[in-house]
Amino acid sequence: MKKFCTYVLIYICLILLKGPGLIFAQNISVKKVVLNIGSKENWKDNDFDDSDWERIKVPSPWENEGLSDYDGYAWYRVHFNVSNIEPNTWYSLNIGRLDDADITYLNGKEIGRTGSFPPDYQTAYHIFREYIISGSALLQQDNILAIKVYDDRLLGGWLEGELELRAFETKSEVFMPLLGFWKFKEGDNSKWKSQYFNDSNWDSVKAGMPWEYQASPDYDGYAWYRKKIILPKDIEDAEYELNLGYIDDADQVFINGYLIGETGEFNGLEVNYEDLNYQKLRKYKIPKSLMESQAEWLIAVRVYDGLQEGGMVKGHQYIQKNKFKKDTDHWFKSSGNFAKVIFKLIFNFLKLLANLF
Repeated sequence: MKKFCTYVLIYICLILLKGPGLIFAQNISVKKVVLNIGSKENWKDNDFDDSDWERIKVPSPWENEGLSDYDGYAWYRVHFNVSNIEPNTWYSLNIGRLDDADITYLNGKEIGRTGSFPPDYQTAYHIFREYIISGSALLQQDNILAIKVYDDRLLGGWLEGELELRAFETKSEVFMPLLGFWKFKEGDNSKWKSQYFNDSNWDSVKAGMPWEYQASPDYDGYAWYRKKIILPKDIEDAEYELNLGYIDDADQVFINGYLIGETGEFNGLEVNYEDLNYQKLRKYKIPKSLMESQAEWLIAVRVYDGLQEGGMVKGHQYIQKNKFKKDTDHWFKSSGNFAKVIFKLIFNFLKLLANLF
């Protein structure tokens, strides 16, 4: 009984501490995982027949699965089923750590890539793959996750991590994910915040990954990210935030040239920031005047990196709709003292039960 009470107490603590951002794993059933050497692009298609491919177990380097000393391209195809999927909900698909670079497809459509293939090769062997997908991209039966992997040397393939699908706790958590690539350029120019600036000749990079592993190896200093989006047609009267994940080290964020937030202190070209700024999740409130139906946005992110990895280094980027309005905010935020009282009562009650039994 004491163990039971302890487990219940731990569970309640986690809920209270985590709050509305808690996500729950979905039921995913992997039917088989197969692997083949090569780089044929039709291997991503759902109707491709892979019945003669070798069945393997993952996670495990492909050197341990029969491809001894192999470096180069190979494809994984994962056949799986899911249940209780909501088509209007956004999900996080966790794959694990792939060595070195990958492009990942779900049911024939690209959902993400990390690192880059030759001739502009960049390894990303140390990064765990996590891609945002819509529930509408999933089938109840016979989903195909096709992963094209390039290994440059040493161990290759699916090194670590299990396939896992997680849904955000509330449908209102993710209003609009910012999928795809961002335009990127080293340097600093105030004109780059404008929606009228032409960035067509800039590099394309992935947010959520240091720029050192993409366009700018060993670079420290200023750089800009830019992304054009069109808002959905239906926009409710609520509070919205722009979630940009984790940025190293300091940043300023603009929408159509308007500064909506910053982390760090910018004085001209001089910037001051805390040593642990890179551990802060960037969430900036979006002015209501910008939340118009089918509005065209240019999101510009000015970043300064002082040392080592830089840029939009980790996490997902999306527009978030707050579930609770300002006048009826979440009880954990607006009634912190009440939450503490409830927590203390539950703790004492479970402690009493444990002593009784």
